[in-house]
Amino acid sequence: MSQTGTISFKLHTDKAYHNGQGQGECHQSLVKLPGVTEIAFSRRDEVINLSWTWERDAGSGIHFGGITTDLADIPGPETFFLQYTWDSARGLSEGYFNGQPLRVPGAIFTPWWVESQATAIVVGEGELRVSDATVEASYTPPEQARMAVPSEFHGRHADLIGFSRPPVPLDVGSRRGELLYEALMDTPESVAGWVQEGPLDLRFADSRMLMRSAAFAGNVVFWCPRDFPDRFVAEWVFEPLSEHGLAIVFFAAQGENGEDIFDSSLPERDGEFTHYTKGAITSYHISYFANIAEFQMGRPDSNLRKNNRFYRVSGGPVAIPPGATGWQHMCLVKDGNRIQLFANGTICVDWTDDDPERYGPPHGGGKIGLRQMTPTIGAYRNFRVWTLSEAQEN
Repeated sequence: MSQTGTISFKLHTDKAYHNGQGQGECHQSLVKLPGVTEIAFSRRDEVINLSWTWERDAGSGIHFGGITTDLADIPGPETFFLQYTWDSARGLSEGYFNGQPLRVPGAIFTPWWVESQATAIVVGEGELRVSDATVEASYTPPEQARMAVPSEFHGRHADLIGFSRPPVPLDVGSRRGELLYEALMDTPESVAGWVQEGPLDLRFADSRMLMRSAAFAGNVVFWCPRDFPDRFVAEWVFEPLSEHGLAIVFFAAQGENGEDIFDSSLPERDGEFTHYTKGAITSYHISYFANIAEFQMGRPDSNLRKNNRFYRVSGGPVAIPPGATGWQHMCLVKDGNRIQLFANGTICVDWTDDDPERYGPPHGGGKIGLRQMTPTIGAYRNFRVWTLSEAQEN
């Protein structure tokens, strides 16, 4: 086992695993090809991970060619069918959870070289059990991978990765009220008062705002100066101009003690992610474009996180998949503790923040910010926010 291979196995959970306050840390190797690659399970308060890493990346924090799958829950006692397959010379690296892809089909890595060979498979021991582990010294194409999934696993627990069925959109048409804020984003004057954090390179051309980082390793955030209430509808139009990158929307952002996020008493922020996810401000954020070169290539989901504990609370289908071109119409609805994100009219995230024992009290009103990770180049226009009236009970 070296340059090509396929690993498949059944994963048996002894109980349900959740993230959230006080869950604690645990880690278990599931399957390992010594000297080549490993698949492992881990849980921290903020997230549950299924990670596929390569020996050459051990300790680097970079999963080149591997897959990190972030979850909030894994049911149990339950059994799941996992597959991981690769052809390093062709840049192919794919995974499947009960037949559901863990990477957007067609995502290609830069070809890489597997330095060593494995002659044995090691199954880890712990509270989670692995059975029926098989390895093959060849890459398995997507259609063959789907056919290899036992019929009883097809479609089971699809909601862990995306949606098992499309959720029902909130009815906001009759509840949308006053236009609170509008920025056409076509000139510097149209975003007067917006606050940049990190090495932001902002330009305007063809009636649109072009946003990127001016530094190779610097990430950026651009904050709307207004505070918005607990219920709102926000819309903007986004166009990815780079093949790779990460685009995020922060919302309901305020100091952890209720301060304005620009209060001078709060620590300075410079685009470093932990300043927002585990710092002195609270917020939600959704990553709606996620195709990070050689790290999270072709991520198949839109993650919803609750900060400043960085809880991975929900997700759904990726809003803007790799290779998308043209303008993408984004709509974010916050209806009290209910959150929905739409891309071109399709729901990508639907979650209700109603478990304070697990994730703390829901966040209320606050500011909205647009974040990009190097090397994202994005174009924006027509940012608008409206009030949303409370739904009337029937």
